[in-house]
Amino acid sequence: MNIGICYFPNGFPNDNFWKRVSYKAGVNLASSYMEINGNSGLSMRINAGLGLPVFKGKVNVGVFYDRMRLKKEFWTET
Repeated sequence: MNIGICYFPNGFPNDNFWKRVSYKAGVNLASSYMEINGNSGLSMRINAGLGLPVFKGKVNVGVFYDRMRLKKEFWTET
């Protein structure tokens, strides 16, 4: 499941750099593609970014936090 938003606080002005910046955020929840000893898991990603105006286009810059949890406990004490 993915959900995201993109916010343009000043619409699409042409006057200055900072008024043309856009803000982005999103969340992703998915079954993990990784499997350890037959044990799969769930993956969660949260991201945020900026769309920076460059000439007549935009450069998108972002950061994310990614976390995976196994469905069963993998580490066991002996």
